[in-house]
Amino acid sequence: KAFGIDELSPLLAHERADVRAQAAEAVAAYSSTDDGVAALVAAADALLPGLVSLLGRAEAEAAGHAAAALVNICSSADGSAAAVGAGVFKAAVAQLDSGSAEVRERCTMLLANLTNPSLVDATHLLRGGSLDSLLAAIFTASATERPSEGRVSEAPATLEHLVSALCHVASTDSGRGELLRHARALPLLQALVALLSPGHPLLPAAARTLRNLGFSAAPGAGGRAALEALLRKEGEWLVSALAAPLAPHETGEKTSGCLYEAEERAAFAPPLRAALEAAEARRAAMPLADAIAAIDSSGGAEARLALTEALLLLSASEDACAAMRSAGVFPVLRESRSLLLLSEDETHRPVVEANERLVSAFHLQAGGTTHAPQPSAPRGQFVWEKEDAAREAAAAAGAA
Repeated sequence: KAFGIDELSPLLAHERADVRAQAAEAVAAYSSTDDGVAALVAAADALLPGLVSLLGRAEAEAAGHAAAALVNICSSADGSAAAVGAGVFKAAVAQLDSGSAEVRERCTMLLANLTNPSLVDATHLLRGGSLDSLLAAIFTASATERPSEGRVSEAPATLEHLVSALCHVASTDSGRGELLRHARALPLLQALVALLSPGHPLLPAAARTLRNLGFSAAPGAGGRAALEALLRKEGEWLVSALAAPLAPHETGEKTSGCLYEAEERAAFAPPLRAALEAAEARRAAMPLADAIAAIDSSGGAEARLALTEALLLLSASEDACAAMRSAGVFPVLRESRSLLLLSEDETHRPVVEANERLVSAFHLQAGGTTHAPQPSAPRGQFVWEKEDAAREAAAAAGAA
């Protein structure tokens, strides 16, 4: 028999486990289409209590179907609002240590939806220990989940959704404040930095999250005092971690006519020097063409922009500027810009522009770096610069 939506609500609380599981499976099936989601949202007051109850039961099959249905219901703003009122967020957080991998993964997907600021105001969701549970789950997943062997492009599922939820939280002023004031803010930053390794599938998501946290450097921003305290204590480490993935590596060929001089390397702060040397050791055999191809990949370009923007946002804080100068990041920015210019790819235009604004912000306005500025070496033009110049010349000729 095919049950209507109005008939499913009592079956979700049926005395028999198999009936409960079948009812949850039917709700999940309804939620697989936009029309079905709309119908479920319309019946949310009757359905959600039963789905929430199943999520908390030690019945993996029924809980898995309930979680799948809730993920789809919460993909809409109306569904998310109804779910928040029904206690879905708290129920999902409680299942982050569930014995069922399927239930855990679907609950992390649910949290990613319920922290999405385009769907729901997540500020009130981070009270009463929920943020503690979210961070604990991230620490556990980041320590245990790795990309599958031979499948580096595949992100570890649970960690992927948790980082997405974290990125959503960090996209709001109040969420950034909660994260930066949290007692485990530094371990959180360390967990995100660990995802910045080349080729990690979560590199772009981690970079975006760190970029979002950088907004707290602005005067009056939520968590600014906590961020500045972190910068005074761990500033060199943090800016080094953000800058290191931007650096080109030694290939046996000069990528810009001049990589780091001996005195520049000697002036790098230990965290930056260690990060650069580790990256160079990993990529020493990579040809220049492969290096450029990696930078030109969509994930690499996105991460590069987010990390450059993170440093740019942090430059609103003098503590961050001091850390950048102390760490000696200017040569890294110089070489990063040179390699992007060499690639002649228009997708790098925003990165180059952010790089140049950053250098202006902390190098020219904030007292300089540990290295004297050097005149820019003559260079060719980006493809887009050549096209812009040709259009301008044609327009001028037409006007004449």
